[in-house]
Amino acid sequence: MKIEIGDELIISHDIVDITGNIIFKKNQKVIIKDIEKIKSKWSNVFNMYTKEEILGVILEGYYGIWMLSCFEN
Repeated sequence: MKIEIGDELIISHDIVDITGNIIFKKNQKVIIKDIEKIKSKWSNVFNMYTKEEILGVILEGYYGIWMLSCFEN
């Protein structure tokens, strides 16, 4: 999944918080504010560079880092 800041994503399923409040509804559209990544670096264990990896995204108007599994491909 290739994503960039400002892209619109679609929620794949309802997301409910611990108190039972619905945070996102299925098919709701959200906009990416920022992307959290692990940068590429040298690994002494594997004796090679590790790939850059996306941890999740920060959405406009919502708190937290959201995993890519929350969104449709």
